[in-house]
Amino acid sequence: MESRVSRARSGLAAPDRPGEGGRVMRFLSISFSKFGPFEEFTLDVSQGRYGLHLIHGPNEAGKSTALRGLEYVLFGFPQRKDLEDGRDQDDFRFPATEQRLGACLVDRHGKQLAYLRRRGRRQTLMSPDQRTAVAEEELQAMLGGLDRQQFRMLFGLGHAHLVQGGQEIVEGKGDLGEALFAAGTGLAGLRRLQELLGSRQNELYTPRGKSQIIPETLGKLREFRDKEKDCTLQMERWQAQASAHKAAKDKVAELEGIRRQCQDEEKRLQAFAAAIPSIRQLLAVESELQSLPPRASILDEEAALDGLRESLGEIKKAAKDRINLAREHENLKQRALALLQKHLQRDRLEDATALSPSAVVRQRIRSLAEEHLTIQVALDKGEADLRELESQIAADEQRLAEQPPLPDLEGLEALRNSILQQGPLEKQEAELALKREKHRERAARLLQRLSPCWSGSANDAGLLRVPTAERTTNYEKRFAELAEERHREQQRLEEQRETVRGAAAAIEKLERQGPLPSEESLTQARLERDAGLRLLRVQQSGSLGGSQEEVLRFIQEHAPAGDLWTAMEELVRRCDVLADQLRRETQRVAERLGQEHRLQEAQKKAAHAEAQLERINRMTADLDDEWRAEWLQAGVQPRTPAEMLGWLKAHGELVEVLADEQAAAREVEQVRQQIHLARQRLEVALSLQSAEPPRSISELLELAQHRLTSVKSQARQREELQSRLEAERRQQGRLQRQLTQSRARLQAWQNEWQEAIGSLDFEQKEQPRVVEELLRLLDEINQVVKQASDLQARIEGIDNDRLQFLQRLDQLRMRLDGSVPEPASEATMQDLADALSQRLREAQKLENRREALTAEARRLRSELQCRAGVRELAGFMEAALAAEGTLNARLQELQEQLERTEQEIKTHAAAAGAAQAQLDQWQKAGSDAADCRQQRVSLLANLRDQVAEYAVVSVARSMLQRAIERFRERHQDSMLGRAGHYFGMLCNQAFCGLEVEDTDEDRQVLVAVRSSPREHVPVAGLSDGTRDQLFLALRLAGIEEHLRSPECEPMPLIVDDVLVNFDNARAAATLQCLAELSQQTQVLLFTHHEHLLDLARATLPPGTFFSYRLNRGS
Repeated sequence: MESRVSRARSGLAAPDRPGEGGRVMRFLSISFSKFGPFEEFTLDVSQGRYGLHLIHGPNEAGKSTALRGLEYVLFGFPQRKDLEDGRDQDDFRFPATEQRLGACLVDRHGKQLAYLRRRGRRQTLMSPDQRTAVAEEELQAMLGGLDRQQFRMLFGLGHAHLVQGGQEIVEGKGDLGEALFAAGTGLAGLRRLQELLGSRQNELYTPRGKSQIIPETLGKLREFRDKEKDCTLQMERWQAQASAHKAAKDKVAELEGIRRQCQDEEKRLQAFAAAIPSIRQLLAVESELQSLPPRASILDEEAALDGLRESLGEIKKAAKDRINLAREHENLKQRALALLQKHLQRDRLEDATALSPSAVVRQRIRSLAEEHLTIQVALDKGEADLRELESQIAADEQRLAEQPPLPDLEGLEALRNSILQQGPLEKQEAELALKREKHRERAARLLQRLSPCWSGSANDAGLLRVPTAERTTNYEKRFAELAEERHREQQRLEEQRETVRGAAAAIEKLERQGPLPSEESLTQARLERDAGLRLLRVQQSGSLGGSQEEVLRFIQEHAPAGDLWTAMEELVRRCDVLADQLRRETQRVAERLGQEHRLQEAQKKAAHAEAQLERINRMTADLDDEWRAEWLQAGVQPRTPAEMLGWLKAHGELVEVLADEQAAAREVEQVRQQIHLARQRLEVALSLQSAEPPRSISELLELAQHRLTSVKSQARQREELQSRLEAERRQQGRLQRQLTQSRARLQAWQNEWQEAIGSLDFEQKEQPRVVEELLRLLDEINQVVKQASDLQARIEGIDNDRLQFLQRLDQLRMRLDGSVPEPASEATMQDLADALSQRLREAQKLENRREALTAEARRLRSELQCRAGVRELAGFMEAALAAEGTLNARLQELQEQLERTEQEIKTHAAAAGAAQAQLDQWQKAGSDAADCRQQRVSLLANLRDQVAEYAVVSVARSMLQRAIERFRERHQDSMLGRAGHYFGMLCNQAFCGLEVEDTDEDRQVLVAVRSSPREHVPVAGLSDGTRDQLFLALRLAGIEEHLRSPECEPMPLIVDDVLVNFDNARAAATLQCLAELSQQTQVLLFTHHEHLLDLARATLPPGTFFSYRLNRGS
């Protein structure tokens, strides 16, 4: 242990860098072509041999995105299914198909690899120009086979990882193996993993346990096995019955196959028998089809002939209608002429058109007639309204003259408003008095709270000069610090006393096992032996002289019954015995020495703790005297600072309440004066005498309001009458003006009317009504004339349709016969059309027969094809005709064979049914056994899984513990020295290194060595920040250990804001540690905090670190 401790304290020199035999793999550049907020942004990290690269990005600048991109460019984009919520947080600017990341790497041999990576499933690597693919194996060779998770564990270090590592060191009580393994491998949650494995192992199985999972499963398995045995049927009977059942079923299946063959043959022959009549009929139909004449051409003219027949009916109907139309045409002409002669005294129908005015004149006459009616109605209404309004004006003037004069109350209203603006004075007086009383009551309560430490009146309390709350808080803090220090020293004293008792008990235990030699006793024996040899040489020389007494004493002490030689033999034997005992009892001796050293150290620390306690007690007594002196002038007997803070609060509240009570008294007096003045002014304004008791302000205000309301009501009535008279006079003027305008409009209308009717050739045209009636008669006559013209046009159309029909009939005859002997006429058109229709019917009858025969042949062929199935129809017909002679005999033979087979099937089916019934009966009786067997099979499967899980958990737990021990044995010396070196740097030499102590449980644990005073501090006694730095030191030492390993590929270290909770001094020390590590491998430090850049410039030498800035949208 001596050598280990010395190495840890001295801080071993940095190990040989792996670059001496070949360079470490590192980044030359990292490109964010299209990723997150970045576009065409590149980090050039090629400066320096390896270097500490500080990458700073403020909040929202994309630091976290850059960290993800660095991982993605090495190991690929994650698939969407692997993301937490199925959403990609980096595709807010660029879609997934466009995202690109790139890097340029160089390995330990100087080989470079530049590439781009896209998001996808396969072949995601490509050259920087995106023209050729890059094999994933080339990148894997650079990474040395590391996967994503291993990279995070070994070469990723973040703040959360740091805090978790510090917590796990405490939870493991500083266990050396666990601390080194977790730091060296980067494995987070090691302690939690061990606990989970142990807990699960105990849940599954413990020796002599009964409530664990595996013992419970075994018990249930035995229970179901016994139950199944009780319910199981003899296997021989079951197998015999099952064999009989199977044989019967097999025989039935064989007979059913024979039956199907017979039935198939029977169906084939029956199909032949059924198809023969249809075959004969098909041959006859095809023969008749061949004998029919060719298709007639008139069939193609069926549509034209149908059109002629339809038109012929219309022509004949129109010929009958023409007679009636001609008669009606003549009647309309006579009616129009009669109206013209009767009302307008004209004899020709042409005069009706001449008498009709133009549309413009007709519209103007109609408009003027409507305007005349409007003007006359307005004139009559205006005269009636004017008479009614003049009567109303006279009545309102009379009421206005009867109104009384109004008094002047402006002063009263102004006084009332001013008093109202002051608010409810009497209510204010009551509220202020109540407020003053509450202040007095609260002051009394607060004074009562001061009574334990001081007595006096409230006014005296307000004049006290007491310490401030800040000063009292300072005293409380000082008392608390002394109490906390006393508690720590007492705890330390108890710990050292416990150590003294433990060491003394251990020494006593060793002594009970037998006497133990010591180095001092052996040294003393050897000194005595050397003295005896000197005396023996002197005796042999014969010159004893004054040494004779010394020889006698020597003999008396070591061999009283012998001589000098006997004493020398006894001393030599004693030295040999002591030396042999020291060799045999080395372990006990060393343990005795260790316990004695531990006892001495503990006694020294206990004495130091007792001295510290005495010092703290003196300081506490002095502080208490000082505290009491603070309150002596005020005459207060103080309690603890915490209690006096409450007392000071109550005193401050009392001073404030007294001030509030005095202010409330002044306000009450002021309001009372306002009430008295307002009462006097209101009584004078209302012409009232003073009353006893005096009237309240609210009563006086209500009286003033009543008087003001009455006068205002009279004023409103007068104003309303005046306003109404003014409106009525204005209305009178408007009505007079409207009457004048109406009379002028009537005169203008008369002039326009004469001008409008001047062109009419009517005898009576002065009255608008008469003119309108004559115009209506003219419209009626013109309408009758128009109806007569329309009838004449229809008659002419009927004549044209008849001529066109005759032409179409001759054209059809020409197409059918090639010539027309005599053109068609109205007399012959019916006979010609009937002849053509008869000719068409005969052709259709012949064609229908052809179609019927064709359809019948098609039906017969379809029917025969259905009977033939997949066979060719011609071959089927030929085979049926060939077998026609022997069909009946063959069908009779198949029928007899089917009857015999059916009987045999029934017999064997009955036997199979009986066997199945017996099996069903046994199956029902053995259902419990089947259930038990099923449960047992399920339990066996569960047991296999449980045993397999127990084996996996046990082996995993054992392998993990072995891995921890092997890692500790291989790396303890090297890692502990480097970790002590880094720990001292990180703590600014507050601790000078790390040591290893053996516990009573035979465990080795880490302890920190404090620099001054020099003492061992267990990890539980370290602060949270120091524990984080301890884990960081172990982690850095573990990374160095990995870098020295020849079988591992050194990689850059990615650090994410580990300095977030460090002060400037320890942050600077951490930067120095990272800079020292960067001499062996590339270190990329990502941070949000810009002051770290300034700290690095002030702490690290130039060329040691390189800084970069991230900007959002770079």
